[in-house]
Amino acid sequence: MTVGPDDSAYFVGLGLGSGWMFARDPLNLEAEAPHAAFDKYSRINSLAPSVPVSYVARISASTGAVEASQFVVARHSATGLGNSARIDAIDVDDDGTVSLAGRAACCIAGLAAETYRGGDTFVMVVPGTLDRRIGWTSLSERGAGDVVDLAARGGITAVVANNRKKAPSRFVVRNALQRTAGGGLDAFLSILRTW
Repeated sequence: MTVGPDDSAYFVGLGLGSGWMFARDPLNLEAEAPHAAFDKYSRINSLAPSVPVSYVARISASTGAVEASQFVVARHSATGLGNSARIDAIDVDDDGTVSLAGRAACCIAGLAAETYRGGDTFVMVVPGTLDRRIGWTSLSERGAGDVVDLAARGGITAVVANNRKKAPSRFVVRNALQRTAGGGLDAFLSILRTW
């Protein structure tokens, strides 16, 4: 959870097997919470069994009302079934843009890094309205990493992730200061413009 520049709370939750515990308005259980379901990666239908589903919400600090939310689901490229997407870090930029990072099984917005083995790290950027996705990309391949933390300021997102598997796992790099891993279980700092 974090607090945005508008003093709203931004919350990340995780449901195992579904996200239905987030489907209702917490202040009025008779009503649905305001979810943005704009594509198959933001809908919680057709899930593989016991799949972790992430949930992101903007909550009013003064009333506790859920003002906006979306689910985050990866989709398997062959079957189309919902697959694991776990958000491990969240931050909100000065302009209200939300940066999220975590680990997903295949595939995110139709993408997987070079060779999919599951557990690839990702960064996702959404507007504060949570009604669409600005960008979503994988940082690792072959199930390489875990996100440690991220920070977002001034249109830049910095992500720290570690490599939890030895070779051949690796992170996708561009303009790297150190082109090859140093050996063992390295940590990586990635700097991305927020699309």
